[in-house]
Amino acid sequence: MNKVAEFRSRQQKAVAEFVCRARSSPILAEAQVNFDADRWNLSAVIKKTLNAQSLSLSFKDYGSPAGSNSQLLPGDFCLVAKALVVDKIEENWPKKLHYNTTQMVVSSIQKLENEMRNDGGSSILDCTESHLDNVIDNYGKGRSPKTQAYELRRIIRRLAEMQILHELASWDHPLTSRRTHIATRINRRRSRENLTSDEAFAIAELFHVAEEPGDVFYSSILALMCCAPCRISELGSLPVDIEVVQGPTTGGDDGVQFKYGLRWWPVKGGKPQVKFIPKEMVPVAQQAIRQIKELTKDAREVAAQAISSDQIVLPDHLEHVREKGIVTSTEVARILGVSKLTKDMLQRLESVAYATYSFESLERYWRESLPNAWPIVSNLTKADYSECLTTHFVNQFNRLHTRKCLVQSFLPASLGRRLTPNNKGELNIFERNGVYLPDGSVPQITTHQIRHYLNTIAQRANVPQAHIARWSGRKLVMQNEDYDHTDLEGVVQSILSKGYSVNTDINAPEIVDDTQDTGPYREALVRQSIHSTPFGFCTSNLRMEPCDRVGACSTCTKLVCIAGHETHVPAIRADVERRKIAVENIREREVAGHRVNPAMKEAMLAQLSHAENLLGAVEDPANVGSFIANAGAPALVEFSHQRRVFESRKPLEVIG
Repeated sequence: MNKVAEFRSRQQKAVAEFVCRARSSPILAEAQVNFDADRWNLSAVIKKTLNAQSLSLSFKDYGSPAGSNSQLLPGDFCLVAKALVVDKIEENWPKKLHYNTTQMVVSSIQKLENEMRNDGGSSILDCTESHLDNVIDNYGKGRSPKTQAYELRRIIRRLAEMQILHELASWDHPLTSRRTHIATRINRRRSRENLTSDEAFAIAELFHVAEEPGDVFYSSILALMCCAPCRISELGSLPVDIEVVQGPTTGGDDGVQFKYGLRWWPVKGGKPQVKFIPKEMVPVAQQAIRQIKELTKDAREVAAQAISSDQIVLPDHLEHVREKGIVTSTEVARILGVSKLTKDMLQRLESVAYATYSFESLERYWRESLPNAWPIVSNLTKADYSECLTTHFVNQFNRLHTRKCLVQSFLPASLGRRLTPNNKGELNIFERNGVYLPDGSVPQITTHQIRHYLNTIAQRANVPQAHIARWSGRKLVMQNEDYDHTDLEGVVQSILSKGYSVNTDINAPEIVDDTQDTGPYREALVRQSIHSTPFGFCTSNLRMEPCDRVGACSTCTKLVCIAGHETHVPAIRADVERRKIAVENIREREVAGHRVNPAMKEAMLAQLSHAENLLGAVEDPANVGSFIANAGAPALVEFSHQRRVFESRKPLEVIG
């Protein structure tokens, strides 16, 4: 009997792989749960919340009453829901999730299945954006609609990562599409704006005047971001040994030169790299890292003790409570670094007597308060909290009591609150340190503007696009365009501010004619000449038309040179010497009896003559600062081997 292989789409295979991975997860073994069971008792791997009746998850369809007549979620809905629960618990393990967190995963799939069933859908692979929108609009009443929208978006993006619903990866609901309560990088008011020079100087001033530990820490973060383009979310996982020095190499003022860089792990697909720092910014980066290390040294030491002993670190004068096994409420407050115990703390501590609690329950509370994935900060760097550059105590840089038994890494939101305070009357970090813009206003910036600013500087400096993408930690070069804020007016004024003028009384092959109005004509010319070359400025629109004379600028009529320029003149002089050597080689071949193309020889002589005239014009002291157009440049040599062979043939003789 012939075996027929059942055809399965790529999405169906992705579902099978996702479910297979969940079946073999150690989480199920830890919870002693059968994957195919209708109800899961997860008491061993999740935490009970105050309003939870039990720790069991039911995978019945939406609206089915409890009991034997209730129906399971049909088809792949049930399998995907179970796999998502395992995936969610596994992602945060060994930290236990609350019951409500896992229940919300199942509830979201139940509501999605019910919505698709009403529309005739029988598989989760048939899901569309309209189904997702309807889930939020029709089923978000029992719980905050925004909370439901965020959870459903997280689920869909996770399924997209697994190639199950990859076409819905960009789905977003209006409730989650943008945040309007604070000015962040995705707020339309500040979206895609470039940092101004005044705002950049304000950051530099803040870095030098900050004195409070919190202001020193966050101004150092801002200064570090100004040294190389990065994302704010990348800073929290960097290791403490971030600095890299490569060298020595030759080329410095004293013959020796070192390259200074930072070990970096981009978060959006870019490859891990050493992000080299421009030499002018190296002292800034070194000082910023030195200040951060000094402020976070104690927290790293506490993290190292907690990781090695797997115990809560106690103050020296309270170390005796570990042996006693009981602690008073006053001692608990001192250990946790709070002024008084909150209601949540009291509910989670095991009372032994009046205002006395078991030390075991205190340590259990401490473990539950540790960051996710403790002791690892990030899977990117694999560094733990004792090795993280920005590890600090909870509330260390706030006005609240410092909690020296708990540590955390740098959180982007904490800097965002200092740049754009939520509370009325609260000063941002600039205003608190007396840093203002020249017009007297308070700087209002976002961290992502710094990234745009550095990318724009690189674009204006003609840094190769591949280098900009690599430096920025970008996976695709084509994304550079979104960060390019090169302003034509700014480039024009920058060139004109150097004092270049047009002079007609010069001896040159062809000089720009400014017999019209000098000022407007000069400015119109410079507006076109924004593409820098070793010989001058190219007036061709390279954004629309590719250059067919790369490396042969001196033979191009689009070239405009500046007489007396410190880099243009040496380049033209070197080009003349190169052409002289080429002409001499041609003559030597001719003397030796080798074949020389007459057209090539004639063209090379014409190009040399023109280059010498151009060099004379740009070296003439009377022309310094003048624009010299290369309008009389000779054409390049065009050569065709087939045409030469054809023309060398003898005409056919007619025999009559």
